[in-house]
Amino acid sequence: MKNLLKADFFRLFKDKSALVGLIITAALSVISVVFLYLVFEFLMEIPEGTPGIPIYTGEVMMKSAFQASNNAGMILAIIIGMIATKDFSHNTVRQKTIHGHKRTNIYLSQLITVVVYAAVVMVINAVISLVLGSIFFGYTTSGFVVNDILYILYALGMGILLYIVMASLVMMIAFLTKSTGLTVVISIGLSFFITIIFTILMYTGGSNDIVKFFMNLMPDQHFLWYLNSRWMSLEQLAYSIGASLGYILLFTLIGIKSFNKTDIK
Repeated sequence: MKNLLKADFFRLFKDKSALVGLIITAALSVISVVFLYLVFEFLMEIPEGTPGIPIYTGEVMMKSAFQASNNAGMILAIIIGMIATKDFSHNTVRQKTIHGHKRTNIYLSQLITVVVYAAVVMVINAVISLVLGSIFFGYTTSGFVVNDILYILYALGMGILLYIVMASLVMMIAFLTKSTGLTVVISIGLSFFITIIFTILMYTGGSNDIVKFFMNLMPDQHFLWYLNSRWMSLEQLAYSIGASLGYILLFTLIGIKSFNKTDIK
């Protein structure tokens, strides 16, 4: 396992697509903040606190960076799919098995690699959004205090956990399809489908206790809590952490089981 991790991380550092993904997502984070500043400060004369108009701050933008459906999140999902399927397109998987590596270890090594890559890229994007957002809009409407350092660490940690759900899903689909194109299409399509289902449930049955329970298990609900609450309640935190870890475990087990049955040529 140790040798597999070394090899996978070495190939990741040499992978130009990983570097390109980092550069593109960082650029998109910069552009997003600057664009919002230009729109709200120069193009739209909207009084602060107008109903229906969000209040943008460095804190909000930092947390928004972890949303899988935003520009940087979508690009990163594509890059993860490319990284995860290269073992199949370059026939590296076969070489690993010939050298006696267990398929479970091969999968876990690749998963750890893409998760670490995703975490690093998303933290960089979150910090960029936090710094630029704070410069243009202020850290929060009440300003920055020393205790906010702890909150920033909490927000980064929760953001990473929520995004790892997406990374583990993409990884599972990559090993199921062995195709970059199919992985990207299915991952993005499935993410939008889940969001649509969540939105329908929220507006049609959100007051029903049974529906509400299932909504509380959905990633979109966890991100809404994360984005709209400064600190999640204990109940929200339990749902978010428990369900996220459950999804990661489920996707990993499905991916490993499928990979173990795959005929590698």
